[in-house]
Amino acid sequence: MSVSEQRSFESAVAYHPQRTITITSQRDPLMYFRHLEGELHVQGFFADWILPKAQPVAAGTNFVLDHYQSKMYLTDAQVETYLLKDRLADESTVCAVIAELLESEPRERLQDYAFYTEAGIVGVGWPSLAGDGQGWARAWVGAWTRDKNPRPIGMHFLSPVE
Repeated sequence: MSVSEQRSFESAVAYHPQRTITITSQRDPLMYFRHLEGELHVQGFFADWILPKAQPVAAGTNFVLDHYQSKMYLTDAQVETYLLKDRLADESTVCAVIAELLESEPRERLQDYAFYTEAGIVGVGWPSLAGDGQGWARAWVGAWTRDKNPRPIGMHFLSPVE
């Protein structure tokens, strides 16, 4: 990538401070996400692709994550090449971090986040209180394949630091 292409791309992304997420409780991913049925919409691909590969993560484990937010539509190829620099999260990390966000993040500060894994892209989101009338009760977690459809403006991406 040329210097001008790099500068153009960097102007399309907001770089947020790195986040450190500390796992406060060891959780079995399959049991944890099943336990939240009714409060959390667990999309089928997440249950089929991600949960079977995820293992519990010990309490006290720290994950340092780079945090980016798009200011323009980005393709998966752009995100992986220029933002993540081919650093993919494993399924155990993704499930542990999402569970910790669900348990500890103040609801008014929650964002929609995307993580890139070997199997696909994992997203977690919270509808606005004005949305469906159910407030925070219908948060969702899902997974999808890489494709040519651009990711929306404002999407937040989290990636483990090497």
